[in-house]
Amino acid sequence: MSLLWSCALLLLVTPTALPAAQDSLRGRHAILVAEDLRPTAAVGLAPILAGLASPDTVAQRLAVRALGRLERDELVADIAPLLRAGPASVRAEAANALGQAATRGNATAARRLLEDRLAAENDPFVRGVLFRTLGRLPIRNAAERDATERLLVLGSRGPGGDAPAATLEGAAHGLGSLYRHTAGSMPPSVDAVERLVELTAPAQPFAVRRVAMSALVASNRTDSGALLDALRDPEWQVRRLVAVAAGAQAELAGRERILRRALADSAPQVRLEALRAYGRRLQARDGCVPVAMALDDPDPQVQLQAIDLLAGCGAAVANTLAAIAREPLADGAWHRPAHALVSLARVSPAMTRELLPHAAASEVWWVRMYAARAADAAADTTSLMRLAHDPRANVREAALQGLRRLVGHGADSLYLMALENPDYQLVMTAAAALDSTPDPARAVPPLQRALLRINREGKETSIDARRALGSTLAHLGAPASDTLLTPHGAPATVPDWPTLERFARTRATFVMQSGRRFTLRLYPFDAPTNVARFVRQARSGWFNGLTFHRVVPNFVVQGGSPGASEYVGDGPFTRDELGLRSNLRGTVGLSTRGRDTGDGQIYINLVDNFRLDHDYTVWGEIADGLDVMDALLEGAVIERVILEEAP
Repeated sequence: MSLLWSCALLLLVTPTALPAAQDSLRGRHAILVAEDLRPTAAVGLAPILAGLASPDTVAQRLAVRALGRLERDELVADIAPLLRAGPASVRAEAANALGQAATRGNATAARRLLEDRLAAENDPFVRGVLFRTLGRLPIRNAAERDATERLLVLGSRGPGGDAPAATLEGAAHGLGSLYRHTAGSMPPSVDAVERLVELTAPAQPFAVRRVAMSALVASNRTDSGALLDALRDPEWQVRRLVAVAAGAQAELAGRERILRRALADSAPQVRLEALRAYGRRLQARDGCVPVAMALDDPDPQVQLQAIDLLAGCGAAVANTLAAIAREPLADGAWHRPAHALVSLARVSPAMTRELLPHAAASEVWWVRMYAARAADAAADTTSLMRLAHDPRANVREAALQGLRRLVGHGADSLYLMALENPDYQLVMTAAAALDSTPDPARAVPPLQRALLRINREGKETSIDARRALGSTLAHLGAPASDTLLTPHGAPATVPDWPTLERFARTRATFVMQSGRRFTLRLYPFDAPTNVARFVRQARSGWFNGLTFHRVVPNFVVQGGSPGASEYVGDGPFTRDELGLRSNLRGTVGLSTRGRDTGDGQIYINLVDNFRLDHDYTVWGEIADGLDVMDALLEGAVIERVILEEAP
């Protein structure tokens, strides 16, 4: 996080001087409680509206933020006066709240208010938030897009040169948001792209360069000269984005030169991204030499990417892949042979079938899951049939995916059997496989029983499984009785203010089975209910023995699921607590599958992920041990989480 944004956010979210009067603390708590209840009637909004008029600046910020989090455009008029409030922290929060309120409705009023405020606002940070918010408002037509783009470009220029860094960062962030939603249908202007190139110059602060480069990637209009210049940037996050751009653009002169340099970069994140881009754009034409060379890269993630890409190199690499697939399998060192087996299946199904029995019998269930994927790619239905009876639901689910593709309804008996499993991901896969079965009379009763059983469990986290079952039943023309879906986001118990203060002093250390550790600092004033749940989970030992089941290099790691999947977590769902915090490298967020569906799983950003902003709750960040996160591989086991409160 940039120093400017860090300092500004510290003022926004950390109270520096609490009023002594207990009624002020009670008023703040009442705002937080009302926000979490998601009130629709005036009586429910009363604590929030009272906070807007409070002399307590912290209460004002909490109140206007709460209105934005309700995501109702009819509340724009209540938010608007706070754009002119005294403290800059309140004005910035109001600008962000306007954007959140207009997310799902009519953004016309919010846009007009933000543009009007820009004419009077002098604070660089607040101006940055205004620009950032304008860029993410829904766009109705090309004229509105063009007007917003011009305003953002103009806002990045000060009277005698560049605007202040905080304003530049916000304007570039706004352009990035704008292009992510519109660049595919409305090409960015030449002036805007040239301005973003200027903002990636070495003289700009890193915080500005990285946001500007991210916006350039989103524009899909970079050129090789600008990218080659950016490859000299001292910060690897900027250089990584150069490789992203080189892979994203269909037409790019000089792509080979850019990727050749990026493949030799000192940072593994850059090499990994360059390898991805090479595989996407050049491998089919230029061959597999760079991919084969990457097999010896010192970074494990680069090695795994190379192994995956070898699947596109044909039979010539079969022996190489087979040799890797035969490497010893161990609990902590299974990734290379497992990935190699799947790649081998795509170039030599016959060789794969010889190796599958060993992998399918592994004590490591992750290896058996990859064996199912390899059997799918090799069209080995015999192995898939065996793996469909595996004791681990994740393995069975992978096997059913393959059987659905290869034999379709010839495996209906296995899909029906899977409906009895308690694992929601497995049930979802089975339900989808039974859709359009030629024997609905046989399938409907088990589908209905599964739906009834899961509904009676009363777990909000089963909502995706219930939807899958209901959808299949509907397609089969059967009544899907008892399909009432639990509303997202149950009300939570909001901690009182002194408890939130203690959480702010608390550090959470994850001790991994490997012996390595990383430590989080918490943001309880940003996300009180989600921080409170994390603390509860950690105290109860929830995370002990669970894994980071999802590891996407140069994106995120995700974990905290007892089922090592997206669909098994802690219930009930908590509500989103969206705010000004950005998904910067090292920040910790709440994994969701739609609004207000947080189930206690966490994700950690391995790079800046601006596209996640305003859609995912950020409730903490890595205080120490970010290198441990970079080194995590799929399935890394959490031994325990230690909570320690600083004096």
